[in-house]
Amino acid sequence: MAAFYLSLFPQFALPGLTTTAARTVLAGLFWIMTLLWFVPVLLLLARVEVVLRRPGVRQGLAGVSGVSLVGLGTALAVRG
Repeated sequence: MAAFYLSLFPQFALPGLTTTAARTVLAGLFWIMTLLWFVPVLLLLARVEVVLRRPGVRQGLAGVSGVSLVGLGTALAVRG
């Protein structure tokens, strides 16, 4: 993160603020934007987790995964 801040922030000048204050403001804005992005993502993933924990869904995913792996193995065997 330090490399990100040091490489990106000097491109943005906030008039009337010292360098330290400007970088603090920019870091705070970055933190708020990150929070505004990750909160909805986490809420969505919490709902997805509830769905994925259902026994029928787990069984279906295991079946699809198994068929996919057998198909990939067969494709590799036919090619080789």
